[in-house]
Amino acid sequence: MYGRVHLLTLRTLNIIVIMGFVSTLLLLSNLGQIISSQRALASPAQHPSVSDLTLSILTDNDLTSRPNSKSSSAVLVESTHSYTDAPSACAQISEALWSPSAEPPFSFGLETSLSYQTYLSKYASSQLFWTASSSCTAIDTLGHSHTVSCHKRLPVLCTNSAPVSNGTFADNSHRWHVTRKVGSGQQVRGYRDQIGFQFLGLRYTPQPARFAQSSVIKYTGGPEIPALEYPPICLQNMNNMGTLSGTEDCLFLNLWTPYLPGKAASPKNLKPVLFWIHGGGLSQGSGNEPPSHGGMFASRGDVVFVAINYRLANLGWLGINNITVPSGEGNGNYGLGDMQTALQWVKENIKYFGGDKDRVTIMGESGGAIAVRALLASKKSKGLISGAIIHSGAWGTPPDKGEVEYISLPKSVATIAGDIVTGLGCGNLDIAEKLACLRALPAAQIGLGTYAYYPLVDSRLLFGSLSTTGKGPGYAVPVPIVLGIVRDEIAPFNSPLYGTANAQDYFDSVGPLLLTEDVSHLAHDPIFAAPPTADAAEAAFNTSTRIMTDYCFTCLTWSTGYSLAKHNVVPSVYMYEFNRTYMFPIWTPPPCTPSPSPSKPLGDLSNEYYKCHAGELSYTLGTMGYMGMPDRDDGGDTLFMQWMVDLWASFVRTGNPNPDKAFLESRGYFGTIAKIEKEGGWKKAIGGRGAKDVRLLQLEGAVMRGYSEIEQCEAMGFGLEYYE
Repeated sequence: MYGRVHLLTLRTLNIIVIMGFVSTLLLLSNLGQIISSQRALASPAQHPSVSDLTLSILTDNDLTSRPNSKSSSAVLVESTHSYTDAPSACAQISEALWSPSAEPPFSFGLETSLSYQTYLSKYASSQLFWTASSSCTAIDTLGHSHTVSCHKRLPVLCTNSAPVSNGTFADNSHRWHVTRKVGSGQQVRGYRDQIGFQFLGLRYTPQPARFAQSSVIKYTGGPEIPALEYPPICLQNMNNMGTLSGTEDCLFLNLWTPYLPGKAASPKNLKPVLFWIHGGGLSQGSGNEPPSHGGMFASRGDVVFVAINYRLANLGWLGINNITVPSGEGNGNYGLGDMQTALQWVKENIKYFGGDKDRVTIMGESGGAIAVRALLASKKSKGLISGAIIHSGAWGTPPDKGEVEYISLPKSVATIAGDIVTGLGCGNLDIAEKLACLRALPAAQIGLGTYAYYPLVDSRLLFGSLSTTGKGPGYAVPVPIVLGIVRDEIAPFNSPLYGTANAQDYFDSVGPLLLTEDVSHLAHDPIFAAPPTADAAEAAFNTSTRIMTDYCFTCLTWSTGYSLAKHNVVPSVYMYEFNRTYMFPIWTPPPCTPSPSPSKPLGDLSNEYYKCHAGELSYTLGTMGYMGMPDRDDGGDTLFMQWMVDLWASFVRTGNPNPDKAFLESRGYFGTIAKIEKEGGWKKAIGGRGAKDVRLLQLEGAVMRGYSEIEQCEAMGFGLEYYE
């Protein structure tokens, strides 16, 4: 039963985790697209191009995704104009001059927003801005009025009447369109909402041949490129029961930004970039999913957010040529190559959308975290990234823990990949014939059945696994890293059996899909004992979940961070363990949700519950409100989400998850200031066995503490010194 396990591991896991909600997420995405498309059909007459204006959204984003009639907001046209021309500048973006007499008043938002522009050193505190008046009157950053020459050229404050988007609504009608010139002058058209600008479905590479590497697209002119709707998802077996969704022509990205520079804008004002890699075991998912919508994070964190699609399963990872070739054709790692191509696209083009090509943090969860780890292990990533965030990235799964300790291309070709190719009817051929045979097959035939989903040592992109000690054949891109886990990662995978009183049932049914060896005997070890208050059914679930979580996530995550920090392989390592989660409404396994009480029907957080895989993402990406997830605990969820976004965005901006207090004050993020003053800072790991290297992330008592489960990890051979 154990040992060499079939490559259906993560595919089967996705039945439990991904399939139950990704299809619904995509349905929601499609619903949003339908709504948007319907609105676009009723668009008004075309407005003049705004591609030469420098624009910033000034808004107070509390991450609730609700229209805020109590807070003033504006669109700042940073390109200077005379008073006579100021109204037309606003008209170009379908707005009017902002009025100082408007409700809510200047002091309810705009004062903070303009003070932040001063914090950024874009303007002096005495800077004036045109607003609506009966004479040539401008206001300063404190809201004081000044009469000046009508010919004076000043930045312009315009109204901000675009609607708020959410998980089921987006208005991409013509009124809100914005254009940018990219490359040698090709126009790209996106749109604006209340909190920022978004460009959806930008192609970052011409569609490559099947089993060939991608290359960056070049913008050399031609028709305007629409970027108004989510792109197709990559081909995937979404329900693992023979129904394919998506297409091979899927290599697009989505982009959200609070700032669009015009041709005269200074490069010093460009924003840091968060590059998001979706989860799904490298076999499913997309950059379109509402839980990872980047608008919230971009707006509150003042960064540019990029989410990509990349080739999945066999189309993304199947290596069929056991001899490394310079082009990478047939060598696997096509999905990894897509990620590096998208990063190169960012390097070449993100400046047009307000991003700084030299400050790019990659971030992924689950399968996306596996990808981040592989990118860190690739020398070809050097110069493309400045930081990395790894959410729930280690897996103790087959073959040979291939998600963290990559197997060689020849070994894959000789075993699993060879079996796949033979099963497709293309075995016993030379490589040219094999490629031709596979390329002639319908995509559906390759996308169904057994598939590969892991990086390979191909001696082109990867020469070894991530070098956590600075030794051996591997490599580590030397950038700051955040990595960590959710406390009870495996609970949702075990949840279909929740209620059985026999722990062995979990190991017999779920164990072969997760583990490379039989560790069920550990269920009888006192070090894995369930809480004394647990009944037989709860004890069986608790113990099996704990053992599998340690095996698949906790132990290898801790040993990775421990060795990276101990040997100073990267500048800094920040480690975490989430002890507060909030599952998406469309994916809420019963053990992962706190039981309600009469006063808290949505879940009483004073009741213990399992902190489950992916349950932290609504907090760290700021999408709780966007997804329509109400606060369960008198402001606790919203406050925690704001705090987490501020920590994560600080890391994206500076490589340090401890936000600068002056930044928080200038943004008006006083809730986060209060939490930091109460809970303390986040210290980087030092790699000491007794060190307090891990931050426990919860609403109260978010302390630095030692590595959890050390004794348990050692019992299964995955101790802190695993990589030593």
